[in-house]
Amino acid sequence: MPRFLALIAILMLLLGCGALPKPVDDSRTERETGEARRVPKDPYDAEVFAKLKKAGHDFSKKTTVGYYLYFPDEASARATIHVLSANGYRGDLKQADGKWLAYLQKDMVLTADEVDIERSKMRDLTVNSGGEYDGWEAQVVR
Repeated sequence: MPRFLALIAILMLLLGCGALPKPVDDSRTERETGEARRVPKDPYDAEVFAKLKKAGHDFSKKTTVGYYLYFPDEASARATIHVLSANGYRGDLKQADGKWLAYLQKDMVLTADEVDIERSKMRDLTVNSGGEYDGWEAQVVR
């Protein structure tokens, strides 16, 4: 009789009868849910994220992100645009207040990780050329 009960218990487990409910998979990414799960590390970036979220931005869709990079000379600005254009960025060059503005755009899905990576990349490019990274903006996509 105990063997019979043990066999029934094993069959019930195999068939899913009386099994514990499966835990909810909460590992879906921002791209799948359309909602930001984490905010970027930098306070400015986190503020922009919060504004996008409040405006109803769908974090699962691509948006155009614009970056502001200022350089002391035209050659540095042009070189940065040239380097980034090979990686999917579009760039415009303008002279503003005695500096050169390289305004770069890229279409991407916004995640906190991507924003953190982009900030690091833009800071490195500008600092190494004597320039200044002045932040980013994005279009709200619903």
